[in-house]
Amino acid sequence: MADIRLVIPPPVRESLAAAIDQAGGNEVFFLARLAWDDETTARVAEVDVAARGNRSAVPAIIRRAEEWDLAIHNHPSGRLEPSEADFAVAHELANREVGFAIIDNRAERHYLVVSPFRKGPPGPQPVDPAEVEAVFGRGGPLAGALKDYEARAGQVAMAREVAEALNGNRVVALEAGTGVGKSFGYLVPSILWAVQNRSRVIVSTNTINLQEQLIGKDLPFLERTLKVKFKYALIKGRGNYACKRKLAEIEKEGVGDLVEKEDEVRQLRDLIAWAKTASEGSLAELGAPPPDRVWEKAMSETDKSLKVLCPFYGECFYYQAKRAAFKADIVVVNHHLFFADLAVRRVIGNYQIDLVVPGYERVIFDEAHHLEDVASQYLGVRISQLGFKSRFSRLVSPRDRKKGVLPHLAKTLRREGVPVAAERLERGLLADLPDIAARVDAELGSALALAQEEASRGRKDVEYGTVRDPQEEDLKIRLTDAPAQAAFRDAIDERLRAVSEEIGIVVKEAERVVGALENASSLTEERRKALLFEPTSLRDRLAKVRTDLEFFRSTEEKGQVRWVEVRGRRGDPRSRAVTFASAPIRVADDLKSAVYDPVRTVVMTSATLSVEGSVNYLGERLGLDQIEEERFRFGEFPSPFDYPRQVLTLVPDDFPDPGSGGYEEAVRGTVLEVLLRSRGRAFVLFTAYGLLRRTCESLRGPLASAGIGALCQGESGRTELLDRFREGPPRALFGTDSFWEGVDVKGEALSCVIITRLPFRVPSEPLQLARAEDLRQRGSDPFASFTVPQAVLKFKQGFGRLIRSASDRGVVVVLDRRIITKPYGRTFLRSLPPTRFLRGSTGKVLQSLGEFFSPGAPQRTMRGGGECPEPPGR
Repeated sequence: MADIRLVIPPPVRESLAAAIDQAGGNEVFFLARLAWDDETTARVAEVDVAARGNRSAVPAIIRRAEEWDLAIHNHPSGRLEPSEADFAVAHELANREVGFAIIDNRAERHYLVVSPFRKGPPGPQPVDPAEVEAVFGRGGPLAGALKDYEARAGQVAMAREVAEALNGNRVVALEAGTGVGKSFGYLVPSILWAVQNRSRVIVSTNTINLQEQLIGKDLPFLERTLKVKFKYALIKGRGNYACKRKLAEIEKEGVGDLVEKEDEVRQLRDLIAWAKTASEGSLAELGAPPPDRVWEKAMSETDKSLKVLCPFYGECFYYQAKRAAFKADIVVVNHHLFFADLAVRRVIGNYQIDLVVPGYERVIFDEAHHLEDVASQYLGVRISQLGFKSRFSRLVSPRDRKKGVLPHLAKTLRREGVPVAAERLERGLLADLPDIAARVDAELGSALALAQEEASRGRKDVEYGTVRDPQEEDLKIRLTDAPAQAAFRDAIDERLRAVSEEIGIVVKEAERVVGALENASSLTEERRKALLFEPTSLRDRLAKVRTDLEFFRSTEEKGQVRWVEVRGRRGDPRSRAVTFASAPIRVADDLKSAVYDPVRTVVMTSATLSVEGSVNYLGERLGLDQIEEERFRFGEFPSPFDYPRQVLTLVPDDFPDPGSGGYEEAVRGTVLEVLLRSRGRAFVLFTAYGLLRRTCESLRGPLASAGIGALCQGESGRTELLDRFREGPPRALFGTDSFWEGVDVKGEALSCVIITRLPFRVPSEPLQLARAEDLRQRGSDPFASFTVPQAVLKFKQGFGRLIRSASDRGVVVVLDRRIITKPYGRTFLRSLPPTRFLRGSTGKVLQSLGEFFSPGAPQRTMRGGGECPEPPGR
């Protein structure tokens, strides 16, 4: 057997050394997975802490080792010669085909006691497309598990495409229409590939609904059904999990100093009791989550973690979830967590090391049409007045200076016998923070007033992008180099500079408390680390805020658009708050360098990727057009549903255009008439919350008189609204953005979708305007190449709410005649599946609607009006 060369890449070395350092330089056992570069070179791809050096460490590592390739153990002395105990451990591991290595505390030197075992042929092993097809075939496992199962050609073709992408290290964009079954289309080949290659696949989604479907339904079904054994896991952001150590300390020290109100004291005590028996320990398990100000006392936080030194490390909810993800073949995450993790990977330059998301080389983005928006959030900054208020009030209550995290810490420091640190905290942060918080709020309040005054000047939107909703308290003002904006820009910069200086005082005072604790000789190392959490977290987080402020203030940062927002509840001036935000104008280059180049396989899928059958729009926005031609492919798998039989699309051609006189009144009247004929059972989709609320409130009474309930977005959570919509008497649900997609209601409960307006984004919204300008400067027509395609994808999502199964039938009513009167309307219609289509007067449309819903008339050809020259469908 040839000698095996073990390579520990620098990022992995740093991870190993950091874990050993956190354990005080003592013994730590690690488990590792390897990637084979060739027959004789094994590279450590990912590591996990298995145990610290104690009596239970060896049995613990041996129990867990079988699913790993290599065990690693440090010798604090720096001498790498194996001891008799090491040889005994190595023997047990070798019986399980697990190698064993010894390292020094910096992981700079290593000694292979037992060389790692090759557990398969070298290099990635391709999945046989025929094996993938067999899963969906007549005699396959799906047919055996599902009654009346019929293979869907589009699903099988999509699964083959995913398998070929995994085999060939490709980037693919796959549009799968409603009913194709895209989740099985990518899960089946991914599972087969991951098991065969002992390598995980990451599945990233945008919505919680889809995550719940994958983890709660699709993956458990495939686990029971497929003939291969595999593991799957869901990993959430750390703040979703409760911290047992924090809750144990709160229980020991009392909750009275941390929260003010009696109901919050009760809620915190309930969390303490719940965490003792919870299985997952996440917010989702709670059902009704507590307020943020209560949950933040209990949640797990990266900068307040003892990691392997924590007495609760073995039972930690977050690390249990993380360990499950490390062992899994399929790991489900959301886009936000993926990109937060990606930001760290870009810095360290390693995609296989385990961070929040386990290391990966292959990723599937479901709901991929959201990638540009999510990536923009993580490549820009956002600083809010409400964020400052929340942070400062958590530290010291503005109502009672004896309440909050810092008064609680001061009492703890005195009880622990650290009077110097307690005095510095009391005389510095505790004494000064309320006044600093008040000055910061005053500066931001001044900025808010400046923004409102600037918006009231009424300058043209095209100058620098002012957005105002006259029915709400919201506005956005883009910051540019326009001379007319110089005074406003300078005034905002002056306020932010003052805020940064105030925050700098807090950072310095927190540093003084940190120094006093680090020099306190009376504390054990473990207790010192625990007491340092709050002041170091405060120092580091506010230092990051200062960095963000400087980034926002800088006018030299190219490729970013900056804006000021003011938001608040209508009629409540006290609710108004200001936010400063920036985002990249283009994310394509970043996605190519951070995702497509380093990740071997990238699969993007959604029901809405194309416009008129082309992926050019998203290709340009997401940088797909920058990928080598032989590596990229777009695939389109149409819905198997019979849309001409199942769907009638109606457009009244005498309806007022949006924004014109009488439009809002026409919406109210026509929506009521449609809902009376459809007997509720409808989604009414809006593009603005103000119009939604006004319409819903005005129709609630007339609908109730007809026995139809009205559900308005905002009066309950989305899940509760959907549950109420599906059950009980007929209802109409009035929704905006979050109800245009990610919502699945099968059957008669949803028989009508009313689209009140084509979903164009506000053209003067700062980011929208900046991206349009960028396209114009590059020689493109921004309306045709950006604004319209963007709206088409959203329109397709709204249209797609109606038909969710082969037995569904219903009507889509579009109350925006621009879809038939404007040239770009053809683009909307050609991007939809083919349906029966009718245009005509509002009266004729309502007549046809009544005929559709009359008993015994679902297949009848519709009368009245005139046929659209370009009916939906290509």
